[in-house]
Amino acid sequence: MIYDVVVGAGCSFMNGDTIKDKEGGHWDYDGVELPTKPRPVKFLSKLLNIDEVNISHTGSSNERIMRNIYEWVEFNTKYKNPLIIIGLSGLARYAYKNEDTNRVFDLHPASINGYRGEDLVALNKKVTNGNSTTKELQDWVHYYMRYFFNQDFEEKKLQRELVTLSYYLKAKGCDYRIHNSLEDNLGGDNGVDHRLNFISFRDKDYKGPDTWNGYLRWQHTEIDKNIQDNLSRSQTPPYGLRFCGGHPSPNAGMELAQRIYKYL
Repeated sequence: MIYDVVVGAGCSFMNGDTIKDKEGGHWDYDGVELPTKPRPVKFLSKLLNIDEVNISHTGSSNERIMRNIYEWVEFNTKYKNPLIIIGLSGLARYAYKNEDTNRVFDLHPASINGYRGEDLVALNKKVTNGNSTTKELQDWVHYYMRYFFNQDFEEKKLQRELVTLSYYLKAKGCDYRIHNSLEDNLGGDNGVDHRLNFISFRDKDYKGPDTWNGYLRWQHTEIDKNIQDNLSRSQTPPYGLRFCGGHPSPNAGMELAQRIYKYL
């Protein structure tokens, strides 16, 4: 199939979030200067020689990712043969609407307990518009994760939603590929990838969680360790490292683009 645009939909992993180098400017990949937010889909668009559209947002829930896809497809009038690359986020993340501000946010219950001091105050203001205390917010997160969140239930719900999305995209003439960015909530172990255009990260060497995050962490341990051992904490990691500030490096983004290109 000949595509005219590749669309990236996901969270920070797909949005190209990373850290800048010491100069505050660019990373380098085999002599090619790269932007500080090197999105995998941007690399893929160059491999395919087509346009790129980015609808990824940092911190997105799967609900928001799919909503962004539906909205983009419905309002797209420019492109006739889009390829949509979907990077799934965390199951515990979910979208909610703040009644006071009438805005939709993505909340990360599993990570809120890591917030401290001014960061927690700012988050509470964003989530509740300052109408509750930070302790109330933390208590709510505790009860939600302990009594209301169920991993198996959320996995099956996500899988049903993705099958529905796949039929919708097919009806609209859109091709797509799906991969797990953060969590192993879809794929071979769950028996649904035969109905979806699923990209697996497992091979003869890697047998861990079928996620981009898991694959990069395995690479970081098995391949990057010797490089990392020779660096001081103050040094900027060379392009070969897979993680920068907890997110995929430009090198990792390029690798994912090449993996998708091979699947195509």
